Amino acid sequence: MRWFLFFWMLLEIVVIVLVAELIGVVPTILLIILTTLLGFVILRGESFAIISRIQARLQQGKPPLLADFDSSITMIAGMLLIIPGFLSDVLGLICWIPGIRHAMKKGFSKAAKGLRKKSGQPDIIEGEYWHEKKQVQENKKKSHDEKDKRD
Repeated sequence: MRWFLFFWMLLEIVVIVLVAELIGVVPTILLIILTTLLGFVILRGESFAIISRIQARLQQGKPPLLADFDSSITMIAGMLLIIPGFLSDVLGLICWIPGIRHAMKKGFSKAAKGLRKKSGQPDIIEGEYWHEKKQVQENKKKSHDEKDKRD
């Protein structure tokens, strides 16, 4: 994972330098600032949208869900736009497009259904537990009984 992040940052720097050579340093810096501001606007707008959805669900007497899939992807798009660099900006803009979000939702839904079909059984984790106080008391009693037998 560290290597991925290292190469991603290196690639972002290379792309920034290439874009700066192509359009100039000042326009490149202005583009980076513009996409960062756009990311903040998206995050702010989506956070207000999530709050209004939660309030509406509470007023309807339904349990509030923190976010649906579209909101999650939109917030990821905003975060990607905040990161300085053109590769993350392109990914953020792609995630911001509603049609692509819808396709991603379908893909994740199919993948989740496939995982559920493969397992066929609910996730049950078996285990043992004990009450620690009881266990300590029983161990003390056993050690006391063993001392009495030795004496």
